[in-house]
Amino acid sequence: MKKTKEIKEFVRSRRNITNHHLLPSWVDEPKSSISLLRLKKLERLDLHSNRFNCSTIQSLRLFKSLKTLSLLDNYLEGSFPAKEFKSLSKLSKLKHLDLGGNQFDKEILRSLGALLALTSLKLDYNFIESTLYDQDLASLRSLEVLNLANNHF
Repeated sequence: MKKTKEIKEFVRSRRNITNHHLLPSWVDEPKSSISLLRLKKLERLDLHSNRFNCSTIQSLRLFKSLKTLSLLDNYLEGSFPAKEFKSLSKLSKLKHLDLGGNQFDKEILRSLGALLALTSLKLDYNFIESTLYDQDLASLRSLEVLNLANNHF
């Protein structure tokens, strides 16, 4: 039997996907031919410039091989994602996370504390304001790049 190559990168961007159930349906239907669950070795997932919501973020926890995730410019906002982003703690291999161009506030930092392998975190062009404290980032000991440009400090 011939082995097929495993897809390691999936890009679905600049499509302005507003169907909030689209990605979860790709995940929740493992027998579907378009199920992303079939991509067990997926390392890079780029979903920038869409309009996803909380259910999308919760679905991402299933991609345990992810090393790079981009949710740039998805109009994600406020502190709603605290619980949803905590569900991403299962992504123990995640090194690069781009959440720039959304509407997150400072609470997002606490939600990302379980992503211990992160080396790069981009939160530019959000609504993070006030002062950052060491404890907000203390658990991210592997972090080498932190982009907080164009926030409200």
